[in-house]
Amino acid sequence: MSDVSELNDFITLNRHELSKVLPPAGTEGRWDRFMNHFAQTGRTFQKPLDASVIAILKDQLNLQGVANEDIPGSDEIEFYDKVSRALKLKSAERKKRLKNASVHPTKKQVSVWRYDRNPDVVAEVLLRAKNNCECCHTLAPFQRTKDGGYYLEVHHIIPLSENGEDSVENAIALCPNCHRQEHYGEQQIDKSWRPVKK
Repeated sequence: MSDVSELNDFITLNRHELSKVLPPAGTEGRWDRFMNHFAQTGRTFQKPLDASVIAILKDQLNLQGVANEDIPGSDEIEFYDKVSRALKLKSAERKKRLKNASVHPTKKQVSVWRYDRNPDVVAEVLLRAKNNCECCHTLAPFQRTKDGGYYLEVHHIIPLSENGEDSVENAIALCPNCHRQEHYGEQQIDKSWRPVKK
């Protein structure tokens, strides 16, 4: 693989899409195996990467690495991976680490690319949803204090980073739970989903 250390921007890897195409990893999750083997800062290879993994990474390098609202940032993914590992520790070990940890987290400045999304798409999708999640069909969980509008999040079915359109047809209004599940759990929405015409 070519040297990418001089790139101006980080390459964002889509955890969920990669998990679908990475080779099986036994009892360890595919993404966890990949992260442990390859993506931790400062790690060196314990053995050469499988040819299929190299091919997958080359495909990723050819994509534009862009962070946006539809893809959890790499910092967020890394943080929840750390939480997952912390949950596996024994309580005594975790408490010992807490005792020695600073209660004032370090602060860092980050730079990300964001898509300049069309607000008319968001407005049309929210109006189409009529205050109900278009996945679980429940009423939005609360109303905004600012304007009294029902709170739903507009999600791109085919992410913009995967050349998805910023269009009403490629967007769906989700409650926060369904939106988080799309990013962190088993995906519920088929990429061919289209709104029901009323």
